[in-house]
Parts: sequence; C-alpha cells; structure tokens
Amino acid sequence: MIFEEAAFIDPEVINVVAVPLMLVDGTVTLAISTPSGDDDNYYNAFLDIPSAENPGEKMFKTVKLGLACDPCVLAGKGAECKHKAHLLPPWKSAAGMEKGRLIQKGMPELFQQENMGMIISNTQYYFSAKLVEALRQRHSFKFTTLPNIVYIGIDPSGGGDRSNYSMASVVRHQGLHHIVGLDHTPSADYEEINTMVYTHLRRLRSKPEFQHCLFVVFFESNMSWIETSRMRPLLEHPSLQPVHLHSKDPKEQGRVGIITTNMNKEAYVHTLLDMMVSNTLDYSADLFTQEKDGPESIRAQLEAQMRNFRKCRKPAKFPEFNQPKVAMSGKSSTMKDDLLMSLMFALYFPTELLADSQFVARATSLGFQPT
Repeated sequence: MIFEEAAFIDPEVINVVAVPLMLVDGTVTLAISTPSGDDDNYYNAFLDIPSAENPGEKMFKTVKLGLACDPCVLAGKGAECKHKAHLLPPWKSAAGMEKGRLIQKGMPELFQQENMGMIISNTQYYFSAKLVEALRQRHSFKFTTLPNIVYIGIDPSGGGDRSNYSMASVVRHQGLHHIVGLDHTPSADYEEINTMVYTHLRRLRSKPEFQHCLFVVFFESNMSWIETSRMRPLLEHPSLQPVHLHSKDPKEQGRVGIITTNMNKEAYVHTLLDMMVSNTLDYSADLFTQEKDGPESIRAQLEAQMRNFRKCRKPAKFPEFNQPKVAMSGKSSTMKDDLLMSLMFALYFPTELLADSQFVARATSLGFQPT
C-alpha cells in the first residue's frame, strides 16, 4: 500500500481500509507526506507506536527529510534557512526555492511545511502541565460553614466512543471555588443516564453541608432542547428540591438549557484559566463520584482533559481568499472533554447568573443569598 500525502488522508479510510490490510501477511505499507501540524493526526500518532515484537523500537521505520538546519529552526528562521541547499533533491533547484520563498513570503508557516519539511504546530494548549499539577497538589477543602448554593454543570453528550454524558458540581464559597462532585457515563441509554444524574444529585442532597442548599443546574442544549425537556421532570423531582434550572433560550420559548457558542466557550476557558492561575480552584476533601475506581480516577481523567484542551488553527485551503479556521476542543482520537466542559459550565455561568436580578430576587425570596 502506498499513501501519498498520507497525513491528510481521511482517518476513516485508514481505519476501515488500510489497517485491516496492514494485518495481512506480506503487506508492506509506504506512507509519504509533507508534515502536518495537527497534533491529533493519525499519521503523527503512527510515528510513535511501539513495535509489538520489541517495545523498545517503533513499529514503523521513519525517514525524516528537512531543508532547515536546527540552529535556524531554534532561532525561528526556518523559512529563511539556506544551509542545507546542497541537500536539495534533483527535481528542485535553489532558484526555484527562492521563487517559492518570495511567492509565499506572507505565509512562512506554509512555506516551511510544504517546502522545508518542517512540522509547524497550529495548536495552542490552554492549561499547562504546571497549572494542572498545581491544582492536583492544592490542599483539599473541608467546609466549616454552610454554603448557600451548589452550581451543577451537565454536558448531555450523546454517548459513544468520543463523548460521555458528564456532570460536575461546584460550590463558590468565601471567594474560592470547590469541586465537590464529578460523574460521567459513556452510555446513551436513558435509564443509565437518569440513574447517574439522579444519584449524583441525591448524593449531594444527602450531605449535611448541602442538605438545604439551592441547586442551580446549567444544562447544555446544543444537541437539542429535547434532551433537556426529557430530563426536566427528573431534575424537578420533590426529593431534590430546591432546584433552579437555568434557561438561556434565545427564542424565549420557555425551554430550559444553555447554548455554547464560540464566544462564550472562549469565556469558559479563560474563567477556568483565571481560577487556576489565581489558585482559587480546588477539590473538596469529600469529592464524590460514581466512577468505579473512585475520586482519584475521576480527577486524573479531568486533569488529562485539561492538559489536552487546545485551540487549533487550521490553515485555509486557499489562504489568499479565506481566513484560517480556529477550533477549541479537548476531543481527540484518544481523549474526551465532556467532564471538563461540564465543570466549565458550573464555573462560568454563576457570574452571569448573579447579574440576573430576577434570579437574585427569586433566590433571596427562598432564603438563599447568591454569592
């Protein structure tokens, strides 16, 4: 099998067609490509797969060819480097390279990738390993006074390999933010989802410090308003009250739920980032979960999702006519981001909600002081 521009082939073609053929005796795979800056690219991932026979070696033999020397790359001058001009293949010339350099003067990243053989990453990771580790090392919090409100974020993903139905519960208390509960399930079965959500809320309600709190639920409705409508009777069950189901219905039809847009998604990220930088986010000492391996496992999954959350800038196919596409996500071929998204709902929307005079008046009338 020969793949030309292998890094840009649809992953489904690779997984459905190519991988089964690789397993047939006598098959040889040759993949040729200019490098891709997409970190979640199967081609880049294949380069690091260990050998089944010898884990100390790589499964695929790799030959990397580049025309920019290491000092120029480190100095950020890869596009200008001419120190390897003597290594040009016979079908290229120094004069031709100079023409390409002038034509693509305004697109140095594209020139370096397509002509110099350099891997140019278009990915910006938001939560550094240092920040995530600082969160992990922070002392767990124990409540000494009773909070008023628990904020709960729910990301009702549809199940499957790339998403989980997730929820996170947070308390804002004395200027700090404490993660008190995290749950998720890969199931799309309604009964299993209902059990997870109800058990999470009942477990919150059973704790003495939250027994009389107001539960404020931020339920994402991007998939559809149908799921939030389906879950509404469960969330309004008498055993869970008092509960406030937040609504940001743009059509003002009385539907419950919030909508994630590119603009507020960036606000979610920066809200969490500010809390991590300012050391105002931590875990409750009594962090709970229905995860079979317990709180340490769910924390590790959340922190892995944080480290993987990124802004990916994908060059336009025709850069002279179109702007690059920018996507913010933690999803990849090996990672989900639903736990993180549900946590960000619970951290971002309270500030917006506290500016809502109707909510503040309702909460106050019920005996709760929003903070």
